[in-house]
Amino acid sequence: MPRLRLHKNWNPLEEIYDLTKKEIEFQVMQDLQKYNQYFLQRYGRSVSDDFDVDNFVAENWGFEIVFDSLDQTEGEEILGCLKPRDKKIIVDADQCKTQARINFTIAHEAGHLSLHASMMRLENGKVVDWRDKPIQPQFANPEKEKTLDANQQKMERQANRYAGILLAPTHKVFSVLAQMKIINDNQQTESLDLSKHAQFLMDKFGMSRQALEIRLSDLKVSVLNKKY
Repeated sequence: MPRLRLHKNWNPLEEIYDLTKKEIEFQVMQDLQKYNQYFLQRYGRSVSDDFDVDNFVAENWGFEIVFDSLDQTEGEEILGCLKPRDKKIIVDADQCKTQARINFTIAHEAGHLSLHASMMRLENGKVVDWRDKPIQPQFANPEKEKTLDANQQKMERQANRYAGILLAPTHKVFSVLAQMKIINDNQQTESLDLSKHAQFLMDKFGMSRQALEIRLSDLKVSVLNKKY
């Protein structure tokens, strides 16, 4: 269970900077459960394996995904950003050239909506605008991200972790690896050779090779032939 610290000196902004991996995974699973409940009520079935991250965002937060050009300065490579007042996630189509990149960009912004709501102003439980200053846009260039202050960098890492878990939830990853005979009785029996299986897993979870390798590393899956 995530920590809940309520006392007179409690600062919700400090709380979000210190989220643990387990707390982020717990939040992802809560959000997926909410999404699944919507599907059961509306369609009488669970969400299919072909996860629709656009619909996930629309149903959980009422945000629309919009593809548009964002103002870019040299070296920034902005992938996407949140526009709470307009209830939109803007994805830069020129920067996000693959479906995997688009998926991760949207999932990253969903991470901000879920984990960092205290940065936003709410009315009747709905996000309506920024509370103070906006969260930084999502940069493709890691050197640009390093110029952010320490707390902003933490929020970016948390949103990335949320995105990885959302696109490749733990139970689904291990289920697929069990079907591939890489895992047996919850124990890994052989290393996962990415030279053979990376593309299959990338297609399965709708993510890039780099995002896949980071997620497998988080899950402590032994792999061969890493690129990153």
